[in-house]
Amino acid sequence: MALACAGHPAPVLRRADGSAAELAVAGPLIGVFAQLEIRSSTFTLAPGEALVLYTDGVSEARRGTALFGDDALLRVIAESERSADADTLARRIEDAALAFCGGTASDDIAILVLRVPPDAGTCTRIQVGPAK
Repeated sequence: MALACAGHPAPVLRRADGSAAELAVAGPLIGVFAQLEIRSSTFTLAPGEALVLYTDGVSEARRGTALFGDDALLRVIAESERSADADTLARRIEDAALAFCGGTASDDIAILVLRVPPDAGTCTRIQVGPAK
């Protein structure tokens, strides 16, 4: 899978073992610069793994001057059940960010989770949204 970013926070990859880490991919904001050099990173999304994309409204959720932050986001992702489907993982992240800021976000919160089911074998189907 190839991924390019356009100014959003670095995506997080949750491995099948439950560990979570930011992917080293970054890019300039689209629409801000006259010319862009867009770079992509290639990675594999294996069975049981999830890719979490989110807006800065998640990591910058505020409680006074404190931010929810990247460390808290990584912790929520890593501590979620490995069996959690894409919808459940996205809801856990949203719930944690909103709980941190007292239930009202000061910025938009958007979360997209792409998850390969653990029993996918050689199948490359990616689950987006609620399990059916």
